[in-house]
Amino acid sequence: MRKTIFSVVLTVVFSLLMLHCRKEPTPSVEPAEPIVNLPTEVNLGESIVYLNGEVFDGVPDIYYRPFDQLFFAVFLQTKDNADVGQLINLLAFSFLPLRQDNYPLITERLYGIAAYPGFGQIFAEDLTGYTYEVRDKEKGYFNITYLDTVEQVVKGQFKVKFHRTSTNGVTEDLQMPEWLFFEGVFHQKYTIK
Repeated sequence: MRKTIFSVVLTVVFSLLMLHCRKEPTPSVEPAEPIVNLPTEVNLGESIVYLNGEVFDGVPDIYYRPFDQLFFAVFLQTKDNADVGQLINLLAFSFLPLRQDNYPLITERLYGIAAYPGFGQIFAEDLTGYTYEVRDKEKGYFNITYLDTVEQVVKGQFKVKFHRTSTNGVTEDLQMPEWLFFEGVFHQKYTIK
């Protein structure tokens, strides 16, 4: 009888340890980049962003910080997730100068010379979701094609690719694939923060 209880307890403890010590998933082969019919421009107040060939319904928050003279473009998507409740996906391009130009992507924070892209997730109000890194930065871009600093209007286009580097121990499905291909166009009024 004691051997049976000991065996059951040992099995349960071993099972719990195995669940807790999960390895990160093995990277898959990179899928082909989707082809999207992205318009060259959209009307004022519109943005179109594609994620892996499908519309990403991110709400734009585009702003300029005069104290450090940096420009930011953020696209925020909020959705309900059956496993974790509210899930926030955030695509951002930061540390740009406020001027019309074509900017390469960078993976280190160099202020005011190029676009620093990032993608992140938040769930359960303050928990970090999957972690992604930029891939093939030389094939990506962030272009400001029109800028009116009096009316605070900006037009632009971007393209960036990310690869998941960690699930951060999250076992729930956060509904985001391993590879992310974003492409978008925007025409928005920006704010000053």
